[in-house]
Amino acid sequence: MTPSATPTATPTGRFGWIMINSFPDTVGVGPSGLPCPGCNGRFDSGDWWAQSQIPLEWVKVAVWNVRTGELVAKVVTVTSPGLGVGRAYVPVRYHSTRDVLFRLELLDWAPRNYIRCPNCPAVQYVKGTDFVLGMVFRKFFFYLCGTPMPTLTPSPTPTATPTET
Repeated sequence: MTPSATPTATPTGRFGWIMINSFPDTVGVGPSGLPCPGCNGRFDSGDWWAQSQIPLEWVKVAVWNVRTGELVAKVVTVTSPGLGVGRAYVPVRYHSTRDVLFRLELLDWAPRNYIRCPNCPAVQYVKGTDFVLGMVFRKFFFYLCGTPMPTLTPSPTPTATPTET
């Protein structure tokens, strides 16, 4: 009797997700010497306001498998209205190791008047030990310099008129 099917190799490692966040970082105190405010690496309420006025529409990132040289995915972060943070999820198989497994490379973004913050590397790495409960987060953040932000103008105060009864 001969086997009817040849055994196939099963994928090894764990299944997980790389979550990529992108956001404007236009308020707060970042690295010294920065000519404009921002780049503190956090999405604060002032950043949300900037996103609502001059949206960071999308960010394109390539994810490479360092071991094989294979392009795992090219993704575009999508910003939901009202959320302010762009997100993309990349499913991956990984091993619990301290070796670098994935390289994330910033490819492009819009609009181009946003500038990548100097404390946000254009190339970021993920190790197997970076995953927590099957998830790892990486972020790309940008600031505006030389682009005037719209100013808030208060609404006129309504005046009450007396009514006769």
